[in-house]
Amino acid sequence: MSDIFRSDDKRISPAIIIATACGIGFIPKAPGTFGSLPGLVLGALLHIGIANFFSSERHNPLGGESIIILLISFAILSAIAYWSIKETERIWKSHDDKRIVSDEVIGQAIACVIFAPNFLNLFLSFSSLGFLIYGNPSYRLG
Repeated sequence: MSDIFRSDDKRISPAIIIATACGIGFIPKAPGTFGSLPGLVLGALLHIGIANFFSSERHNPLGGESIIILLISFAILSAIAYWSIKETERIWKSHDDKRIVSDEVIGQAIACVIFAPNFLNLFLSFSSLGFLIYGNPSYRLG
């Protein structure tokens, strides 16, 4: 495995793998945008999995008991992402490194899990999150 996933003691770091979304964060141009793509897959899988588990709620996976499962899932995923970010920042001795994209993955998954995973909804989820982040007047480039 490449040295990019190794920590100070030269062991492969699960935190770096998670924080960079399996290396997607190392893409030199727009790592956050590319880092959002796995979030589409994660959100769609959560939507489909929860809808299939609660088959009576197939068209509304956010109804009834499924919302509790969804909230627990995102709490666990967010805790893992938080740990990986903090650990990667410690290893790299940097803060808010652009290569860390696990927060984009979780944010995108939250944005896309709400609607049925079809092409239009996934596209709208991806583009609306991008607009909210990069189209926001308070966001400054560079």
